[in-house]
Amino acid sequence: MDFEAQDDGILAKILMPPGQDIAVGVPICVIVEEASDVAAFANFTIQEETPVPPAAAAATAAATTAPPVPAPVAPMSVHPLLPSARHLSESKGLDATSLIGTGKGGRVTKGDVLLALENGTPMPALAKTSLASTTAAPLPTSTATAAAPVAAAATSTS
Repeated sequence: MDFEAQDDGILAKILMPPGQDIAVGVPICVIVEEASDVAAFANFTIQEETPVPPAAAAATAAATTAPPVPAPVAPMSVHPLLPSARHLSESKGLDATSLIGTGKGGRVTKGDVLLALENGTPMPALAKTSLASTTAAPLPTSTATAAAPVAAAATSTS
């Protein structure tokens, strides 16, 4: 594989021999701006990292893949759930308004609900409401009278 340098300069030292497999992010050479700086890197070598025991590597990997804990945000009084979060929580029969939202203004997102379901975060069941309390009140009747149809005026142009 070839490597094209992004900056102009002078190749001071090749750190990895050609044909060797190397990991991404490992330095392969030293490039300097001035020819007088080449001598400073004549004995330069890469410091090898000490191998990490497998148990420590697994613990480090688990720590880096843990989902971030959302910062507490003051709950909104109006519409604390995004529509997708409300639909998801209601389809599961749960009330997600008690969750701490990570969305704009502290709103609960669909991701917040999914994370709570995945982590087993307790959410109260939805309160059952009666049909009578959810129906709208009847509209007032109008006192206006219907207008009489307008007769078409016949005009002749002859």
